[in-house]
Amino acid sequence: MKTILTTLLFVFMVSFSYSQNKLKKVKNNTYEMVETLESGTQVGFFKKTSDGKFVRHGEWKLLKDDNVITTVYYENDVMVWIEPENGKRYTKEQLEIERLKNKVNKLQEELASNY
Repeated sequence: MKTILTTLLFVFMVSFSYSQNKLKKVKNNTYEMVETLESGTQVGFFKKTSDGKFVRHGEWKLLKDDNVITTVYYENDVMVWIEPENGKRYTKEQLEIERLKNKVNKLQEELASNY
């Protein structure tokens, strides 16, 4: 579970950490971003939409000392799957199910402590 939480933290870092001046055009509407963070190096791709917005598209990786820590795959800014360094791939739906299970467990614990 700790690995999943760390991985989700990476997803949120990807969500909010890019700036257009860090983007390098690699194809027609595809741009690469490489950013050095305290936790490692983040590499990923954006696609420029017809309205001029940049959306995550393709594989994103968090690297530390040239080792892949986490890989996330996006389609049009929607996370499709995430793979932490343990090699197990989690889909967006699986993560949502785990989040809901944890919420149910927490609510059950709260109810039990009130009796």
